[in-house]
Amino acid sequence: MRKYLFAAILCAALAATACGQKDEGAAETSAAETSAADETLESAEDSGSIVGADGAGIRIQIEDPGVVCGEVIDAGMSTVTVRSEVDGEEYTFSKEDAEIHLENGLEIGGAVEIVYSGVLDGTDTTNVQVLLVQDNQRKTITGTVVSEAMSTIRIETEDGRQLTFSKELAESDRAEGAEEGAKVTLEYTGEIFDGENTQFAFVWKISDAE
Repeated sequence: MRKYLFAAILCAALAATACGQKDEGAAETSAAETSAADETLESAEDSGSIVGADGAGIRIQIEDPGVVCGEVIDAGMSTVTVRSEVDGEEYTFSKEDAEIHLENGLEIGGAVEIVYSGVLDGTDTTNVQVLLVQDNQRKTITGTVVSEAMSTIRIETEDGRQLTFSKELAESDRAEGAEEGAKVTLEYTGEIFDGENTQFAFVWKISDAE
């Protein structure tokens, strides 16, 4: 399932492997910006394909980002250190090119999800790039099951949106299996950007809605 990285997942399951984020002068500036943009695009092509930018900062499409979830124990100008809630190890990441989506900012003791590309080697983060730092807070959304597959579930919310979520990390607390038309509540972390982009919303539990 494709994920979208921000200019600059899953948690518990990946934690075992990861979790287991003018005038002449103006013309010269514009040329410089264009050159820098070209370099960014060339670099991005190594990770995925450009899919456009919008208010949420979505720019590149990549495959299978990793995630480390845990508590912030140190944060500097360019780095953040997180103690994993899964293995208790400490991971220090560069966040220079990462998008930061935190309601209260980057705080010591805060619960975050670090979404990254690349491969962790133990706690060595040298070969990873942080794409997104977001809150690791549980939220819920309720809707009617439109369809369900081995790794995804699609629901329709009361306001008419049809949203598809990965359920690879989710535990099920339903009396019966998947049934089209059943009403369910999804417990998730992350964000649903622009009201419908669920690529960075990670479902942890699916329950029968009351």
